[in-house]
Amino acid sequence: MGQSTKQEIRIQTALERFLKSISQAVDFPLTQMNEKKILQQLMGLYSTYSLYPYDREILHNQSQESAQNIQRIYPIFSKIVSVNLKEIEKDCNFPWVQKTESDVLCILLKEWENLPIQLESLRRRLSILVVSDMGIRHANMLRSLLKGQYGERFKIDLYKESPLFISPVEMKQFEEYDLVITNDQIHNYQNRNLMIVDNYLSETDWDVLNRRVISIQKEASDRYLEKLDTADFRSGRSVYPSRQSNERIATFIMDESLNKRKKQ
Repeated sequence: MGQSTKQEIRIQTALERFLKSISQAVDFPLTQMNEKKILQQLMGLYSTYSLYPYDREILHNQSQESAQNIQRIYPIFSKIVSVNLKEIEKDCNFPWVQKTESDVLCILLKEWENLPIQLESLRRRLSILVVSDMGIRHANMLRSLLKGQYGERFKIDLYKESPLFISPVEMKQFEEYDLVITNDQIHNYQNRNLMIVDNYLSETDWDVLNRRVISIQKEASDRYLEKLDTADFRSGRSVYPSRQSNERIATFIMDESLNKRKKQ
């Protein structure tokens, strides 16, 4: 068996271990067919670099641009991939992270069937408070629109009183939410979690809202990742933060989760 053949076998074995680690970390199975496709493409990255181990700065790196979006939307998953790529570098003597990380991220999202669905379910669950000066029925309509977009991934409560006279105690409660969405200014409340929208959520509102959601989730994930040690990323599913959320039972708020329990 030639030296190059032995190296290829060592590379493939390391990649198989890499994929198994990723599958365990995101708690999502990888079918044999998907694994075969991904392995073929990852081995292709290795072969390409081996033939031409130089930077390709002249060419536009489309994977790098796409990978930046993946890293922004799925920061914990991206960190898992990066840490485990560094692990196989030790066995392969090959710069997986420096040279191919962007390509690897794109290959995983493209070839791993339904992985994006799983990653969406693992994104941080935000808490949103809806406030309307048009009454509770209008606030409930806004919540329905938000539910249509985000499903059950977010906890969306309603402020059931008039927003004209909000007490300091109530405003303190507002600050605990990731977002306070309202159709008008709230007197004496300019907290950074405030977002003013059109009465029926315009196209611009949705665009701004989606960008704010991603930004909030990214900031929270980055803070969470700073507390973890590299070894934590080999601990499987527990690398993701707990999905429990604090329930708010203030009398001036219609708590979504509590309302659901009463109906059961």
